Order: sequence, then structure tokens, then C-alpha cells
Amino acid sequence: MQKNTFSLILATIDRPEALSICLESLQNQKYKNFEIIIVDQSSSRKTEEVVKLYDNMSISYHHVSFRGLSKARNYALKKCNGEYFALIDDDASYPPEYFYNASRIVEKKTILSGNIIDLNGITPINEYHSVKDNTLLSIRKIRRMAPSAALIIPYEIYKAGIQFDNNMGAGTYFGSGEETDFILQAIDIGYQVKYTKNLTIVHPTIKVNCTKSEELKKVEAYSRGLAALIQKDRIIRGNNRLLLIKIETYIKIFIKITGILGTEKKEMGCAEYRGLSTGTKAYNEQYGIKKQNT
Repeated sequence: MQKNTFSLILATIDRPEALSICLESLQNQKYKNFEIIIVDQSSSRKTEEVVKLYDNMSISYHHVSFRGLSKARNYALKKCNGEYFALIDDDASYPPEYFYNASRIVEKKTILSGNIIDLNGITPINEYHSVKDNTLLSIRKIRRMAPSAALIIPYEIYKAGIQFDNNMGAGTYFGSGEETDFILQAIDIGYQVKYTKNLTIVHPTIKVNCTKSEELKKVEAYSRGLAALIQKDRIIRGNNRLLLIKIETYIKIFIKITGILGTEKKEMGCAEYRGLSTGTKAYNEQYGIKKQNT
């Protein structure tokens, strides 16, 4: 493949309708010098049927039996040919100029972070309004405004031995934090993260309805992931750089739990607190077992 090519890693599970919108947006890219590596964890072959409709693109399709977003991404990383890789969300849409813009601004030793808008063209992340283009992001800002679906990452990071933690992320007990964990490892070997307004994606492209109980379970799993991220950086890497994020998170949770923001926010705050508490305990116990065995 030519210089500045991209490997687009797309992990998906039972969302053929959303995937079709995503692949359509990739098919319409102005810049064509990329490959797509699809890791399908679906329970049926409907996703494969959708993928076959886009055989005019360079797609490597893999149906696997294991579950977990991090496992899927690590599986795909082994098969990449590009100088840079992107973590494509199966329910995101990428404007035609997205990878053309990326090809013009990529830098060695730099992870590019774009931004997100919803179906109404509104960004759900307020920080985007206050950060200037081409700003280097602090760890606090990375956690708050560096969504995985809008990252362009040098493949050299993976070649240096860094990958996603298989015990973190969607499909695991610790349901988030794997992207930030990956970035922290990259920072530790000299990489930086730069925000660029030229990379904007639409996410999600399809509204998913779920019950309140299901939503609270997701919130709790996400918070367990944040707890694992904080504990991993402190215990394994001996770093306390996520302390401010931890403090801010607990303050926001306690405000929600008081009920002054309403019943719905109170329920969410309780779920977040449960997630942080159980996640911290579980990660500490897991690490303690490992420590005794080494």
C-alpha cells in the first residue's frame, strides 16, 4: 500500500442496519487508499450479507466466536497493512472528506483526535467549543473529548508492543477505559494527542432504544471500566495522573445521588457509584491474585 494509508478496524456485533450506513459512508470517501478489517462477533450471518454488498472496497472480513471489543481490535491489529489505523464504530458515519483530511495532517508520534456530532448536528461534548484546532490534549481532556471512533493512530504504536487490554471495554466486566489505557501507554513511550476540527463524524447513526434497567447496567459497567483504568494506572504503572479525574467523577456522582438534579439523575448516580465501587474492588482483587502468583 502507498504512503499514509489507513487500516480501518471495524468490530461489529448484530447491527447489520447500522453497519450498512457506516460502510456506505466509507465507500463514499474522497480518499480511497485504505483497507477495512471487519471483525464480526455476530450470532448470525446477516452482517456478512451486508459486507458482501460492498465488495468494491478492500475489505478483509473475519467472523469470530469470541466476544469483547478489545479482543476484536487486537485481532484486527495483527492484520493491518497501513501506516495508521482508525477504530471505526459500526454505528458511525464518516463524511466523504474525512480520510482525505486525515491524510494531509497525520504526524509521526502523534495520535489525531477528531470530534463527534449527533444526528441533529449537535456535539454531545461541550469541551469541543473551548478547545482550539491543533491543540495538544492533556490527559484530562483526552478522557473527556477523545472518542475512539474519531482517532487516527500511528501503527508504530502497536509495533512497539502496545495493544488493547482484553479485560477492559465493551463485552467485559470492566466495560470501558480500554482506549484511554491504550493512549496512556502510547504517551509513556513519547506519543502525544492532538485535537483537530477537520475530523468530524456522525455518531450514532441509528437511535437504539433500551429499557431503563438495561441503560443503568451499561452505566454501571462503564463505571467499572473507569475504576479499572484508574487502578491499573496507579497499581501497574505506578502513576497517579488520573487522580483529578477520579475526584471530579466522585463529586459529580455525589451531586446526582443527592437527588437535586431529579430522580433519573439520582438513579444514574447510584449506578455509577456501584460501578466504581465494585470495579475498584474487583480490579484490586484480580491484581492481588496475580501479584501473589508472580
